[in-house]
Amino acid sequence: SQPPLHNDTAKTSPKGVVAKGNDAEEVALQPETSTGGPHVPLYAYPSVFALVTFSIAVIYGKRGIATVMSVMVYLAALSTMKLSVKWVFVKYTFGFPRFVTCFHF
Repeated sequence: SQPPLHNDTAKTSPKGVVAKGNDAEEVALQPETSTGGPHVPLYAYPSVFALVTFSIAVIYGKRGIATVMSVMVYLAALSTMKLSVKWVFVKYTFGFPRFVTCFHF
């Protein structure tokens, strides 16, 4: 007998929703694991934003402002998607992560 390829241990939430080892599902089913506070100094966010903006401008600047802005919008969308989905799970204890995964595209 071969071992399973993934972890099939099921967890049941107080509402009866069953999760199978997915990070998003664990966050949805166990909101008390969130500490609620920032894990990095507050000045780190604007510093990293300025560094990334400058780097993108240097790398793509010769292609025009439209290209630079397109890359910045794309990176902003990527960086906020996971945080937005996690916020929905934690804030509203939403127990249907596959529903969100299907419809957030």
